[in-house]
Amino acid sequence: MQGIAVMIDLRNVMSPIETANGLPNACYVDDDMFRHERDTLFRDSWAAVGFGKDIARPGMVRPVNFLGTPLLSCRRTATASRPDHLPVPRLVLRP
Repeated sequence: MQGIAVMIDLRNVMSPIETANGLPNACYVDDDMFRHERDTLFRDSWAAVGFGKDIARPGMVRPVNFLGTPLLSCRRTATASRPDHLPVPRLVLRP
């Protein structure tokens, strides 16, 4: 939890360039920090997880792992594809 407290206090990072520091190491290596950023920055917003070209035809799917969250990217029509959250931890796909 110490990493989260360090991340929330960004005064050194936001200081004038002459006295500013980069982000503390915990921002890059702390598991609590990772979960905090995943849950507060990415969970309820949009993020690119692939390209439409990765799923060639309607009906095709592609499993994707985004920040520990399993997603299933599906091509629904010739022009639309989107990821869906997987309700189960594993998915068996057959060709």
